Amino acid sequence: MGVSNSIRTTLGQFWEIIAQEFAKKQGYTVLPKDDFKKAKVLLKDAENIMQECIEKRRNGKKYELKKLSERLDTLYKDKPIDNNIETWESGNGVDLYFKKDKEIWIFDIKTVAINAKNGKTFDAQLIKWLVHQKHQLGDTMYAKDINVGYIFPYNSSANGDITSDSDWNDEYGQRAKPMTEDEIYAADKFWKFITGNENALRLILDGVKNATGDGSIVRRHLDKLMIKKEFAPEELNSIAEDAVKEFANYLFGIEFISKNGKDSIWSHGKNDERCEFKKSMNVICERKTGSSKRTGLEKYVRGFIKCPKCKEELKSNTLNGKRFL
Repeated sequence: MGVSNSIRTTLGQFWEIIAQEFAKKQGYTVLPKDDFKKAKVLLKDAENIMQECIEKRRNGKKYELKKLSERLDTLYKDKPIDNNIETWESGNGVDLYFKKDKEIWIFDIKTVAINAKNGKTFDAQLIKWLVHQKHQLGDTMYAKDINVGYIFPYNSSANGDITSDSDWNDEYGQRAKPMTEDEIYAADKFWKFITGNENALRLILDGVKNATGDGSIVRRHLDKLMIKKEFAPEELNSIAEDAVKEFANYLFGIEFISKNGKDSIWSHGKNDERCEFKKSMNVICERKTGSSKRTGLEKYVRGFIKCPKCKEELKSNTLNGKRFL
């Protein structure tokens, strides 16, 4: 994975952490996303119903998920829980998996600019999430109580309000089809839902600004990525690499020297006793998250501690004794 993809992933995880923390405060049980599995074998009739729904929506015919849920509830009446499950294929899993009372919410977070081909792919995938979750739960939960959707955390429309879901839909709604507004949680629609606050997204963005300051590393690089909708690959890589260099210096007191193939050369120490070592930017971006059962901020407590060459402990800027990147 290139360093620009690492930065994109990091931004996605930024929204994921915030969403999980708000969900906890609103009484949701935040389940580890790796707990969301697919059925190894669906009922044949369930497979047929699922494909029918995908194809009809893909071809522009009206087929609400409410209708799909009703058919699934009829099919799975008196069917037991099925624990014959497996991990989703890479890229088909989810970012958020919540439970509250007798309902489940299953979401994936996507970058704000959706391209023309994504709508059909995303729509098919959320239908699969619904069917596979219902299959596993059998008649212990109604399919109508399994909520699926995609989150687009803010609006990047050039002429729109950054918090507005309606402005997002004006810009990207056609590209998102055959998904409907029921499955799209764009900008303030999602944040209102998960917090109960009409102004939640505006408050989040203001909070980032106030906490980081206009000149901070976080603010400057986040602004670059939020202001512009599309980037050439080399432009995005340049922004991503600049951010990694600054974060590495801030967190670990190391300075970027040069690139050497896939590796980068870094240095640390006093002027007359500097040690140089190799470590790729991708590795600098990575977090060793420990248990997959952690959610929210609990996941982000690891970093590399010692210079891989001289083994000297590196400088660390910490929060409550924990290292964050």
